[in-house]
Amino acid sequence: MLDDGTACLSERGTAKNSPYVGRNIVVYDSKIIEMIISAYVIASGNNSLQKNQFHIGKRCAILLV
Repeated sequence: MLDDGTACLSERGTAKNSPYVGRNIVVYDSKIIEMIISAYVIASGNNSLQKNQFHIGKRCAILLV
């Protein structure tokens, strides 16, 4: 979370040897982040997540507590 209430879901890497060089970093405000977290929790509760997403839903549930 940044001082101005925004947060960044990172696109990793800005180093010269990174495969992500030249990509833009997307910055979201805290309301969008909360909506994404809530969506993961709801999807997790409905068993709608893929196996490789379940750990994200679990972490989001912990963040909401």
